[in-house]
Amino acid sequence: MQCACGGETKDSMSISKLHDLRWEFVICKSCGRIDMDILFNYSRTKIILKGYQARLFYREQTINRKNSNEDEE
Repeated sequence: MQCACGGETKDSMSISKLHDLRWEFVICKSCGRIDMDILFNYSRTKIILKGYQARLFYREQTINRKNSNEDEE
């Protein structure tokens, strides 16, 4: 496929077994644009979200966060 910038794109994915998530997307090798986001469960049997919302949800679920108990102390 070809990006709007004219660059070549490639299929890519990020997997989190811990969260049972598999994010598949297409990324442009030239400008880094991400498109065609689809979020599946890890085994790829269920589509959870599509589009930009899939990307946001994946990031929200997999980002390293401090334990909330540490913040209270």
